[in-house]
Amino acid sequence: MKPSATERAVRRNRPRGARRSDSGLTLIEISIALLIVALLMFVAVPSIEAIAGIRAREEAGKLAGAIRYLYGHAALMGKTCRLRFDLDEQTYAAQCTEERFTVSGVKERSRDGLKLEEKEERWSSRTVSSVHDELIGSAEALREKIEKQASFSDFTDQELKPRTLPDGANLAVWTTRQTERYTQGEAFLYFFPQGYTERAQLYVSDDAGDDVYTLVVAPLSGKVRVEFGDRKEPDR
Repeated sequence: MKPSATERAVRRNRPRGARRSDSGLTLIEISIALLIVALLMFVAVPSIEAIAGIRAREEAGKLAGAIRYLYGHAALMGKTCRLRFDLDEQTYAAQCTEERFTVSGVKERSRDGLKLEEKEERWSSRTVSSVHDELIGSAEALREKIEKQASFSDFTDQELKPRTLPDGANLAVWTTRQTERYTQGEAFLYFFPQGYTERAQLYVSDDAGDDVYTLVVAPLSGKVRVEFGDRKEPDR
C-alpha cells in the first residue's frame, strides 16, 4: 500500500537525524564513556602504596587489641602469659603457663636486630671480656636459663588466635630486656598475674617504611598508645 499524502508530508518534515537508527553508539560517545570509567577507577582504587599503609594501620590496631586482651587475661586468671613473635615469618601468638616464672634482669645480647644464641653469647664474651667477667656472664646465663624453664603452652581462647601479618605489613619488637629492637628471629612480650607487663614498643610498618606505627605499651596498666611515626626506643 502506498503511503498517503499526509504520511509523505510528515516524512519530508522529519529532521534528518531522526531517520538514523538507535542501534549503536558513536565513537565520541564510546570515548566519553571510557573516560568516565577511567576517572572513577582512578578515584575509587587506591594505589599499592596506599593499600600497604592501610594494612599497616589495621595490623597496628589488631596488635594493640591483642596486647590489651592478654594483659587482662593474665591478671584475671592469675597466669603468666606472653606474646611470641616470629619476626622471620611475621607472625605472633599468645602462650601461657601455670608455673612460677620470672624474667631475668640481664640484658639480652643481640646483633643487627637479632638475639644471639647462647653459643654466640659465650663466644662474644670470651673475645671482649676477662676470664672473671666470663665466669660472671656464665653464671648469669645459667640463672636466666633456670628461670626460663617454665613450660608455655599455646593459648586456646578463640578471642586471640595466632596471626600472620599480610603482605605489605612488617613487625619489629623492643622490650626493656633488649638493647635494640628485634627485626629477625624471636621476641617475647610477657604479661604477669600481678597486673603488669613489660615496658615495650612495637613497630608495624609497610614495606617501604613510609607508614610506621609505634605501639607504646604502658607496663602498669597494659594500655597501648598507637602513634604514627617511628618513635625511638627509650634511653637505656
